[in-house]
Amino acid sequence: MLTFDFSGEEFIDEQEIRSCTSEPLLAGKEFEVLLPSNPSTGYVWRVTGRPDGLLISKRQFRGFSDDPEIVGGGGQEVFVLSCEHDLPNGATLEMRKMRPWMGPQDSDPKLILVLGDSVDRYYQN
Repeated sequence: MLTFDFSGEEFIDEQEIRSCTSEPLLAGKEFEVLLPSNPSTGYVWRVTGRPDGLLISKRQFRGFSDDPEIVGGGGQEVFVLSCEHDLPNGATLEMRKMRPWMGPQDSDPKLILVLGDSVDRYYQN
């Protein structure tokens, strides 16, 4: 399974655009996206835009510590996504770090993942 690990990064800017893979994402292909998270702050990652045919198979939080005494510690949010059919090169997946009860805000960090193509093409469109 392809893994795109952004869990060691800090997303402060309002928008980040990242290229994930240059290989095509074909029907049946699964991949995971790892993002830094600390849900005790109220902020969680949400998929706010995805191409038709890209399904969220699983979403979970993995804490950095197995110690049950540590409450409110950070970790990573894991999204497992699967392709229902072949995705076109340059398809984008949009994710926002947000407080779900407030809905998306302009100031929320947004990550746009360009799938199956280089990020340069995204900037040309």
